[in-house]
Amino acid sequence: MHRLDIVLSDGDFIFQDLDCPLCEAIESVTMGYNSYRFSHVGIVKRTNDNIYVGEAISSGVQWTPLDTFVARSIKNGTPQLLVMRLNESQQNRIPSALKFIDEKQGAAYDSIYIYGDNQYYCSELLYDAFAVSNTPIFTLEPMTFKLNAEGAFLPIWETYYEEMQREIPEGEMGINPGGISRSPHLTPIFVIGLE
Repeated sequence: MHRLDIVLSDGDFIFQDLDCPLCEAIESVTMGYNSYRFSHVGIVKRTNDNIYVGEAISSGVQWTPLDTFVARSIKNGTPQLLVMRLNESQQNRIPSALKFIDEKQGAAYDSIYIYGDNQYYCSELLYDAFAVSNTPIFTLEPMTFKLNAEGAFLPIWETYYEEMQREIPEGEMGINPGGISRSPHLTPIFVIGLE
């Protein structure tokens, strides 16, 4: 595990570069810390016997064992991930964020990526978890499903939303793993496998 288990503390963010067609589409339209490309993010919770990562994936909101979470990002034998830690001034938010995810376990995955519909995609879950007393520390931004402002939608997004019989939510407010990783409230503490 590259001793990742020693590095991690409650509330640490783990950003992943996953390899799947939709993951690549997410990464192509979002930029992360240090120009890394991320398609997923979760948050760490340590217990007496294990380390878990709170996340929103296709099966919904859940606590996933760290080994299972990390294994998804292994490429050529090496995980593709970045761990970031909240700056000290924001660490008092961690207990309520972990409790928020406990309470949201089982909530449905937000497959249409619309903020605020009581379903969650990964970065939306963490945005809400850290919005203590409706005071968020991360920033919602207009979402794009294009490579650039003048360009056309990526074909994979056109197909994806067509199959769901939904309009592409271009310009709707939202958040992505790359956006969270660029937050001034986070500091990198561990990176492996990323270029």
